[in-house]
Amino acid sequence: LPTKVGGINLRNLLSHGFLSTLDRRWLSLTLVLIQTLDSCCVSVDDTRMMTKQRDISSLTKYDPMKIEVDYGKDLLSSSYRMHGLESASCRGDFVPPSHQNLFRFTLHELGTTTCHSSPINSQTIPPLTTIFITSMSSLLEHSLRLVWCRVNDRMEESIARPASYYVTLDGHGQKDKHEVMISPYLCDDCTRNKLVTAVGAQTCALLTDLFATPSSSEGPNIRAAVCHGYFDDAILEELASLADWASHREQNVPLQDRNDLKDAACALVSVFDLISSDLSQGQPRMTDYKPLFSYTSMATRDLNDILDNLASLSLLMKNNHEVSGCIGKMEQQHKTTFAGISSMEVDLGGVHSLAYDLFPSLNANNTTSKWGTEDFYADHNMNIILADCNAAQTLLADLSNASKHYLEIFEAGVGGLSSEPTSTKDRRGKKSLMRLCGVSSLVLDFYCMAVYIALFAIAHHNNSSRLQLDCNLDRADVIKAVERSRMTLSTFDSYLSTNLERSIKSLTQYLQGKSVKKVLLHNQQQ
Repeated sequence: LPTKVGGINLRNLLSHGFLSTLDRRWLSLTLVLIQTLDSCCVSVDDTRMMTKQRDISSLTKYDPMKIEVDYGKDLLSSSYRMHGLESASCRGDFVPPSHQNLFRFTLHELGTTTCHSSPINSQTIPPLTTIFITSMSSLLEHSLRLVWCRVNDRMEESIARPASYYVTLDGHGQKDKHEVMISPYLCDDCTRNKLVTAVGAQTCALLTDLFATPSSSEGPNIRAAVCHGYFDDAILEELASLADWASHREQNVPLQDRNDLKDAACALVSVFDLISSDLSQGQPRMTDYKPLFSYTSMATRDLNDILDNLASLSLLMKNNHEVSGCIGKMEQQHKTTFAGISSMEVDLGGVHSLAYDLFPSLNANNTTSKWGTEDFYADHNMNIILADCNAAQTLLADLSNASKHYLEIFEAGVGGLSSEPTSTKDRRGKKSLMRLCGVSSLVLDFYCMAVYIALFAIAHHNNSSRLQLDCNLDRADVIKAVERSRMTLSTFDSYLSTNLERSIKSLTQYLQGKSVKKVLLHNQQQ
């Protein structure tokens, strides 16, 4: 019910961390409501029901997050370190007194079984990882809310006020209606959020990766995922296991080993330690964390892979005279395509230059620098631009995969060029390898064109004075060039190994596109 007429928004009060205790009558009322709704539902075939899922299995795919997960795992495995975290969090009042008992119970009773398996017996609570995540997320949110209110001088928003939006940890979909505590700016979009400097840019980056990443990323958005039902199956399993344990019954259904949820739980403990060590002790734990799941970090990763793959391909082509011979033969067979792509050639060096202008973190000299406050804001500003350049982002991701795919084919092909065929089958195989190596210059030039068009689309949308594009190209033409590049790349890459003629034909048609010509003509005029 609306709070103006007596509603209490019970789910929001719980999931956003305002409540540390709750009268049992609300649980009873909720159970009655569930039973009532269940009795009203029409019976359906359960096998046809699809449960919402969120794949967070890639959480430890990247080293910076794996380091944090491993840190949390080690902490939960040590009673001494757990007591240290409790002391740091409660002594400095990061966790407010009202929530400290809940924090102790969550950490010591639920946390002890989260990250290591042990036989379930009458003395041991079964693993309750998802419930642990739910409680720790709520505790972290409310604790951070109080810090946010204090440093931004907004203490009136530290409680849940009737008929008002809450300050929340995540919820970027409604950030125009309420404050999001890990957003770089306050709701007015011009006042910097002082929480960034209070807890540190690296901690904010980790919080954002855990709680508020784009839906297209590999980030977990763990609080929202659990509270909005994406892990209901795991919660039901844990509750059933807990009921069996409490009733001294043999466990009916073994709990699934959810390593993805365990990793998320460990990451939560790690970020809790990171913040409490800073706020309570003034000696923040050292971390080299940088964003992993923001639009900018994903685009930067794709660009790094593309540029590395194309540089490797270019070097292999230059250092092998047999490849040069294959290219010459292929050029004689497809003069029009080779001439067309040569007339609009985009130099790899030019691609590097534009990429470094747009994404300074690509520069090798910046890879070891500490992530600071200004980096956090620069990342945010680029995220805003990239959010409106979905097609360009997708093109970069596709190019990352395609360039890796062809480089693997090419390296295998180069190794077979020097072999002497001894059978008809071997001769056919070598001929196929020669043709695949013969299109290497087309691949290099086309992929350079495509990545340039993706970068140009981002720069055109940004149109910053630093890049000085100074062009009158219509936005529709730029978007069309990106879309044509994506479609052609899909066909070109898919048929390279099975139908090379079709790949080359798609490239020939691509070079005739008006929008593509307009963008590439601008490159030649620079």
